[in-house]
Amino acid sequence: MTEEQVKKGKELLAKLEKLKDNKKLWESAVQAWRVALTYKYDYVDASSIFDVTSSYIDFDKLKKDTLANIDRLIQETQREFDNL
Repeated sequence: MTEEQVKKGKELLAKLEKLKDNKKLWESAVQAWRVALTYKYDYVDASSIFDVTSSYIDFDKLKKDTLANIDRLIQETQREFDNL
């Protein structure tokens, strides 16, 4: 394994750990409390962040979709790691 592959492997392991930690948080979550939106993609400052009412959010759908995305990212990252 090359030095570059070792470095990439460490990065992927850190990413996997973060994804798995986030998955645990989402699995135990019961509601969204604070939600903020922005209309910018790049430089986001305090004047471009807006709190919104979280009661408009279908939390069960958000949770299901988010967990599905996290699972997909875990699989992709694990596959990338395995292919090193």
